[in-house]
Order: sequence, then structure tokens, then C-alpha cells
Amino acid sequence: MAQTSHPAEQRLYPRYPLREEIFLSVQGDAPQSSCSLTDLSEGGAGCLADDEKTGLKDRFILCDLVSENDQIILRSLTARVVFMDDAKNNHSGTRRYGLQFINLTPLQKRQLSMIARKYSQLEAGGNLPCRGMDLRPMLL
Repeated sequence: MAQTSHPAEQRLYPRYPLREEIFLSVQGDAPQSSCSLTDLSEGGAGCLADDEKTGLKDRFILCDLVSENDQIILRSLTARVVFMDDAKNNHSGTRRYGLQFINLTPLQKRQLSMIARKYSQLEAGGNLPCRGMDLRPMLL
């Protein structure tokens, strides 16, 4: 019996599942073809798209995070598509993508961390795991 080996986890930051819908809009792409985020961290995001984003694997993109009522949450994040699932194995018609955020400013990293806390599925008041000792909770 052959064993399948899964690649080692390469994420540097924990990703948090989202409880509220946030969309990722690729700049220069049609507005109706935005992706729905499934999880988010300051290092990357997972998303689902109804249409195939051809030619994006290992390419750099500029994207915006948009709420379900079309409010822009964060603009002009530089990302790279590091994962794209195989459409043959997917029966739902949606494709999964994995993004790695790159060349972010310290402000963008703090904003992404804050957005992940605000929109995550963890209960209010729950502590999110963090990897840095210098992170302090912000009161909003």
C-alpha cells in the first residue's frame, strides 16, 4: 500500500477562520469575480473563487479586502498565489487558493492582525495565539 506524503506546513503565522464574510478583490480583475476569504492571518489568506483565476500561480498580485456591504477594509496588499487546488477533484464548482502576503509594511501587518481578530470565529474575549511577545491587545 502506497503512502501519500503531505508537504510540511510552511505557514509562519496561524490562520483564523472567519465568521463574517470578507472578499478579496484582485486589482485589475472584474469586480464581480472577487474571492471569498475562508481564513486570514498577517502572513496570508485562504480563499474560494467561483471562476478560475488562470495564470496566477506564483505571480504577484495587488488585492483589496472588502466587506460584504462593499466597504473597503484594507487596500493594496501585495500577495503571491502559493496554492491552487485541482479543479478535477472539486465538485462544488469553486476553487481554493492560498495567498502569501509579501512586502507588507509594519502598519499593514498590524492592520491584518487586527482584522483577523475582529472577524475570526473565536468567541469575543477569547485569546488568539500569537507568536510575538511585543503584541498588545488594542481597545476599540
